[in-house]
Amino acid sequence: KANPDSNSVVALEHVQRFYFNRGLYDSTLKYSKLALPLAKKLNLKKKVAKVSYIMGLSFTNQAQYDSAEFYLNETLKFFLEINDPILTVNTYNALAKLYSFQSDYSTAMEYLMKAVDLIDQSSSSKVKEFLPMTYGNIGNTLIEEGQPEKGNEYLQKALAIRGYVDEDRFRLFINLDVFGVYLKQGNTAEAKKHLDSAIALSYEIQNIVATSIVANNEGSYYQSVNDPKRALLAYMKAYQLSDSTRNEYLKAEVGDNISNIYFQLKNYAEAERFAKEAMIIGKKLKHYKVVASTCETLKNIFATKGDFKNAFDYAELSMVYADSATNAETQKTILSLESKYQHQKKEKEIIALTSINTQKELAVVKRNRILLGGGIISGAALLILGLLYKNSRQRQLLAEREQSLQREQIKFLEGQQQVASLQGVVK
Repeated sequence: KANPDSNSVVALEHVQRFYFNRGLYDSTLKYSKLALPLAKKLNLKKKVAKVSYIMGLSFTNQAQYDSAEFYLNETLKFFLEINDPILTVNTYNALAKLYSFQSDYSTAMEYLMKAVDLIDQSSSSKVKEFLPMTYGNIGNTLIEEGQPEKGNEYLQKALAIRGYVDEDRFRLFINLDVFGVYLKQGNTAEAKKHLDSAIALSYEIQNIVATSIVANNEGSYYQSVNDPKRALLAYMKAYQLSDSTRNEYLKAEVGDNISNIYFQLKNYAEAERFAKEAMIIGKKLKHYKVVASTCETLKNIFATKGDFKNAFDYAELSMVYADSATNAETQKTILSLESKYQHQKKEKEIIALTSINTQKELAVVKRNRILLGGGIISGAALLILGLLYKNSRQRQLLAEREQSLQREQIKFLEGQQQVASLQGVVK
């Protein structure tokens, strides 16, 4: 357009969302960078915030964490002005994923607690639709940090909720996390059910990133049932897709898995190549679980070759990075945050219950007051009627006595006594 207006921003926003939903983040960012300056020029603050949010998510998925943090923080700046609780909840979740990807699970959990508090406080059904997503991210964070059982509790809560926006996309990732928990527990049958659900959902949403993550999990399943060839095929598919979308985070995870398979197949050269590549990416992205795992694989490779010095060095590195990924202090912080949330939730439930009971008690008191008031009014009415009746009767007696005085004026003193008597009655 020669003179672009708000409709131009809306159109660019739709194109941005189209590519984002399909996991094509380069195209997403291309149209975002067209929409953002235009929205700023037209002073469309809500549009600026929403476009910045999608840019933050896109950079997160491309493992460009500095850029991701910048744009998500840009979104936060508009919260007080635009009053959009849904965007607020989504941004808190996005920041949680950003920090979780960098192994900063404590900060991730802080943002998730903010999100769940905002959802709990809201009376809007649309805001509450984002509770399963938030529960899913809490579960994922707990699992990544090394607390799978606790994480699975939140994942099961998320799966129990149905009928919300983007349900298929969220349920796909939640099912994959549940799959991972059951697989580590050795419950292959239950794990397979959730993997199959995720595979079916991946056909529905048509997202290349989701497809690559599903393929990586398929490889894990085949590896667990001792089918290394099919596992390698699935992992290679995930590796190629993550490479094509420049998803370095996933590429590091898949590379680590491929190195394990090649070691199992005794192809030590390929195992070493993929392990070192994944380790380099993992260090750059602060993906310490991958670094620890690849160091463990490299230790095994060099030990098999008889190079015990390198084997010892990698063994030490593996321990250091494993501690960095899941240390006791972080676990305490996360458990504390989760405990505070549960405590606050219970307190709110108690307050709500107390409020309901108080309202019931007030209703009973009000009813009793009405009944008592009704009794008092009835009693007062009877008293008034009684007084009126008494007054009427007194008047009647006075009239009769006056007539008697007129008839009986024979004796003056007697008449005076009667008058005095009548005056006493009147008083």
